[in-house]
Amino acid sequence: MTAGIWCGRLTMLDIDVVLFYGRDGGEAHEHTSRRRTLETIGLVHPRPEAVTSPLFQAADPFFYALDKVQVKYEMLRAHFCDGDTVTAAARSHGYSRAEFYLVAAAFDEAGMTGLLDERRGRKGR
Repeated sequence: MTAGIWCGRLTMLDIDVVLFYGRDGGEAHEHTSRRRTLETIGLVHPRPEAVTSPLFQAADPFFYALDKVQVKYEMLRAHFCDGDTVTAAARSHGYSRAEFYLVAAAFDEAGMTGLLDERRGRKGR
């Protein structure tokens, strides 16, 4: 299960993530731009305040609790690579156990693209 998760320190492997970082505004500007991008594409974590994983609490601006795809991936890594229990990994990333299993199944099926939310509503032909 989840053989595509790389247990090294690199993250976000199988997907090209385009983030817009300002060069002159520092970290606050970077997070503002990144937030706008995530909002535009509908990938803002619904409960960023619930993300308590140390990766997202550190000063490193790469880890951003609002980035739903990154948080989901790091939740899977916490369990499959770092050995956290499902409950602990889910809780520290702002998800429930049930959501953890849905995320893991989606990742198994489609890799990184499985971490993107499916479009809601009627499916086209």
